Parts: sequence; structure tokens; C-alpha cells
Amino acid sequence: MLGRPALDARQLAGWFTASGYVAATQASIAQLARWYIEEGDAEGVRGDLAFAQAVLETGGFASPDAVMQHNFAGIGHCNSCATGWKFPNDRLGVRAQIQLLRTYAQPGLTAAQLANPPVVPGLDPSRQYVEGCCSTWPSLTGVWATDPLYGRSILLVYQSMLAWALSSRG
Repeated sequence: MLGRPALDARQLAGWFTASGYVAATQASIAQLARWYIEEGDAEGVRGDLAFAQAVLETGGFASPDAVMQHNFAGIGHCNSCATGWKFPNDRLGVRAQIQLLRTYAQPGLTAAQLANPPVVPGLDPSRQYVEGCCSTWPSLTGVWATDPLYGRSILLVYQSMLAWALSSRG
């Protein structure tokens, strides 16, 4: 989960548009893609894969959580919960997802080590009982989401993004 992205914001937005998704967010898909790369780079998280996770979680940035709550990763949403957490705006929704991914991936992380203060107090690494639990995308299965294919599903979305980027080289 940690590392540099293989795809840039232009490629993320290009794949999204070519895939037929229609985002319903306040920010454009191009802007969201830039924020995923920027926020990911700030925290050392693969922003391109976090974008793939968000596409999976929100049905292409179109779910009520994405549109009304700026929550692109189902943060705080559980099987018996009507909605997830609400963030102040789209950029901070992206930041919240990236910060939580870093917390899941990096054992011993503290709020002081984050590039920016936690978006909300509940995202402080010291409040996460699963801190450091998941160093890979597949290891999110059963932790971030109960779907037994969750991590694999993120990687399948990402594989589609890579294939599009390779075929679009000109």
C-alpha cells in the first residue's frame, strides 16, 4: 500500500472517463485524481491504488456517501450502518482515506508523523485498533470491508487502469 504511484492523475482521469463512469461529486474527476496523487505522495501511500479503491467503494464516485458526505472509501460505513463518516469537502475526503490507509499500513504511526493533522479526531492513528495491520491491498479483506474478495476487487480495478494506460500510450 505504501510507495509511489505507477499511474499519474491524467491517466487515472482518462481511464475513469473511458470506463463510462460519471462522477457526481462536487470536484471534477480530473481534480479528484490530482488530489489522490498529491495526498498519496504526501503520505507515502499509492494514490493510484487508493483511487481504484475509491472507484470500487463508490461505484465510480456516484454513491450517496461520495456525493453527500465526501467519503470515498466507506470510512465508518458498516454492514448495519446507514452511512459512513462525513468530511468537510472532497479534498479532505481524499485526505481522510489516504491517512487511514497509511495508518493501516504503517505500524507505530503517530498523528505527528502524518503530513497533515488528522482530518477528524477519529482518524488519529492512536485511535485505530487495526493500526499497522495491513501492508498490502489484499490484507484489507475482512478488515476494511467484509467482502471476502475485497482486496482482490481493488486490484482488479487497478489492473483495468494499468491495461488502459498501456493501450493509450501513443
